[in-house]
Amino acid sequence: MGIRKILCFVSCACLLFLTACGGGGGNLSRGESDGNKGSEESMKKGVTIITPEENAEVSLMNELIENVAKDYETGKTYDYINKSEGDRYFPESVKFSRSGGEGDYRLLISRNKDMTQAKEYDFSSSVTEVSDLFCGTEYYSSVVNAESGEESEVRRFTTKKGPRTVKIGGTSNTRDIGGYETADGLTVKQGLVYRGGNPDNLTDGGKEWFKKFGIKTIIDLREEPSRKRTLKNLGINYPELPAKGCACYFHGDLSIRDNECRKGLITAVKVFADEKNYPIYFHCQIGRDRTGTLAYVINGLVGVEHQDLTLDYELSFLSEYGCLDFEQKDVESRKQNHYAATEGLYSNFMKYSISKKTEEPSLKDGIEEFLLRNGVTAEEIKNIREILTGAK
Repeated sequence: MGIRKILCFVSCACLLFLTACGGGGGNLSRGESDGNKGSEESMKKGVTIITPEENAEVSLMNELIENVAKDYETGKTYDYINKSEGDRYFPESVKFSRSGGEGDYRLLISRNKDMTQAKEYDFSSSVTEVSDLFCGTEYYSSVVNAESGEESEVRRFTTKKGPRTVKIGGTSNTRDIGGYETADGLTVKQGLVYRGGNPDNLTDGGKEWFKKFGIKTIIDLREEPSRKRTLKNLGINYPELPAKGCACYFHGDLSIRDNECRKGLITAVKVFADEKNYPIYFHCQIGRDRTGTLAYVINGLVGVEHQDLTLDYELSFLSEYGCLDFEQKDVESRKQNHYAATEGLYSNFMKYSISKKTEEPSLKDGIEEFLLRNGVTAEEIKNIREILTGAK
């Protein structure tokens, strides 16, 4: 009986042992499965954007432009004029870095949280730079492995508000006229209108810029003998202006009151009323005075206020072209002349607004009245405002 009890005990113990082993084997198998699942998740999250960090605000302006734009007052740029330093307005690129090893990675950037309409950039290296973003804009970014489809989480970042300068090889004094807020609370759209110096001697990179940004129209504000039309072979349209070119308001030059020059200004303004002409690049010789006058008129017409219009005008003095025609010793006298230029434009257009006898005269209304009296139609003005700001 004792032996039977012992054998029974041993049998039960063995059975319990085998059951335990079987259960342990099952647990081990699940553990291995969980481990593999965790590894897969780790692989899926193996590539992430490191910079910019989530909700970061980045600046597209270099330190000089940012200093000028901050708490701007009329004449502020004159304190920074230094002809010997050449162009000093070039924009800052946004630096992106990622985790993960080598591979065919692509950086995706969109203004939509669901990443629709995203632009794609090469991200094979763990660090890349992007130089075609807009100021004052909310963006979303992610990185994807083009071979495996592995994709990172979406990151949000914003760019600071301020002037959007651009770099075009072979010319100078170049920038987007968009990004400014209007008195009505709207914002002038970016990527539609660029201003700058003449594009007569562009580098290959400069020509690529015009292709990349899809410029359809170039308005040359110079007098006829100076017009080169060097980019016509790219399929770019050159509207015909009167032989004397476009009016400007500089150095006591009241060409805005000259019939022929005023026709040039009106002809140029009408180009902005047709959506098919965009994106537009307009220029004179150095991109400062005739160009500055047209920029003042277009942005003023859509509601940008005088202070910002003057800032846009003065940014020319941080470029090589904007200082071509004077020496460092002339800075003080030039300061007065250019101050008179923008103030002259303002007072000239305000007279038109005052003549309407409205309760609250405004620069926007004054420019509108000036244009209406000189051949621009109300429909064309409406179109310009709608195209550039979305105003209905």
